[in-house]
Amino acid sequence: MKKNMMKEVRLRISVRSLVILGLVSILMLTAIAATPTLIQATLSPDITVKYNGAVQSMTDISGTVVYPISYNGTTYVPLRAVGNMLGIGVEWEGSTKTVLLGNTSGEARLVDVCEKRTGDGFFGYTYGDRMNSTIELPGGDSTRTFNSAIRIDSPGPVKKAGVFRLNGTYSTLSTTFNGQYSGDRDGGFTLRIYDHDKELLLAERSLQAGQFVEVNDIDLTGVKNLRFEALGPFFASNDSIAYFLDPIVK
Repeated sequence: MKKNMMKEVRLRISVRSLVILGLVSILMLTAIAATPTLIQATLSPDITVKYNGAVQSMTDISGTVVYPISYNGTTYVPLRAVGNMLGIGVEWEGSTKTVLLGNTSGEARLVDVCEKRTGDGFFGYTYGDRMNSTIELPGGDSTRTFNSAIRIDSPGPVKKAGVFRLNGTYSTLSTTFNGQYSGDRDGGFTLRIYDHDKELLLAERSLQAGQFVEVNDIDLTGVKNLRFEALGPFFASNDSIAYFLDPIVK
């Protein structure tokens, strides 16, 4: 006896592979854009889509359930539904008939796009770490939560720094300066950002431990290597930390 088998499509799509697939599709569409073609495809509500092992209910922008289609031996799934599934923005630009994937504002987290320089230890500096986990900070405002940071541990009267490669890709940087120190003396910090190759100071702020100072629209025009630098309390202990919180580039 034949059993009705539910077709199953398992999606194991990384953000990178989706973007690559999108670019390839755009190139193909560009080649045939002048000659739209009418085709016949089969709506396939019997096809199940799983992501990370979980069955997905795909919907359009209005919340209506949508299904894959089958055409010429290939299964196609709605792009917006897949974008929602993966947490990737999907927009339609009607004036140019363009599908916009991902962050359409041009913003990006610095920790996702920068390359940490290693090996040569510029001027004896200690390199900072970049962080991707959620950061909950004690101090002046314990309710502040940040999603990424560049962190420099144990800054004291001798400056420490981290250098990151940007290759001149971005025009502005916005971030929040913060210093943390649990010592019993005053915990003052000075945080700076430089164009490393030109030794050009781009931003500088002095602050007390626990203080948050927002610095917006730092000019990155032509900056290939960006240096984050920190001075900490004179009597700093090993638990002093300087943060450049949620650094966003455009």
